[in-house]
Amino acid sequence: METLVEIRMKRQELLDWVDPPWLFFILDEAVVRRLIGGKAVMRRQIRRLIEIAHRPKVTVEIVPFSAGVHPGLKGPFVVIEFPDPEDDDVLYLESALDAVISRDLPEEVPVYREAFEVLRKLSLGPDGSLAYLSKLADEMA
Repeated sequence: METLVEIRMKRQELLDWVDPPWLFFILDEAVVRRLIGGKAVMRRQIRRLIEIAHRPKVTVEIVPFSAGVHPGLKGPFVVIEFPDPEDDDVLYLESALDAVISRDLPEEVPVYREAFEVLRKLSLGPDGSLAYLSKLADEMA
């Protein structure tokens, strides 16, 4: 658990780089709806998401419950792409038991990239997601 928290905290440091990479986050509605830690905690977390989404090169999108079954339900994943074609993309998979970072299975990266595009099409879009998050934060007051 400590390692996963450390990885997530390191990932947030990317936001403060002078020239940060493009970051795209797609979250299932359950992530922002499930009340964990109370309304005040959830409101702060949702407002933090909104703040992050307003940064350059950051997109936050929400896949609503109405999307039904979607590829994101299989679990979280990250595809890290590099500008140099010589560098292989990296697939990062996280589960309740462990985390896997893979450069050794390049055939899996396109499968997850396709799942990502499906999730983007099912999402509320960047603007709709921000509007939804703002409304949700207000409801948590």
